[in-house]
Amino acid sequence: MQLHIAVNFFGMPPSTLLRADIEGQACHLLRYVPGLQSCLVTISRDVRHRRHDRYLVRISTDIPGQVVQIARSGGGSRGREGLYETVDHAFGALRKRLQESTVSAVTAPASRSTVFIDAGSPPDGDEPLEKP
Repeated sequence: MQLHIAVNFFGMPPSTLLRADIEGQACHLLRYVPGLQSCLVTISRDVRHRRHDRYLVRISTDIPGQVVQIARSGGGSRGREGLYETVDHAFGALRKRLQESTVSAVTAPASRSTVFIDAGSPPDGDEPLEKP
């Protein structure tokens, strides 16, 4: 299965090294979620903080039946976290959320509904028929 990966940069020049790192981490996600169809990454630099670089990394993934999104910010004078660390933390949080969502989808009990014949009383007393 081919994974569609898109990386967008806002408020900063595009980096080929960072793009390659993101593509590698996105392909690594296929180990955890084989049905992953797309991974859209947006990296923006907060222009309000000129002395200290602050970054926002947003990742949106598409799995059949659901969309999983995550956002992480980093950098600045307090965090001292660079852009690569922010991207790593965002992918780590996304990996954890994807693993939780696939485990809950696999272990969720199948929904069973009860169907009555003759629009009122069940046949042969109280036993309802189960829908296959």
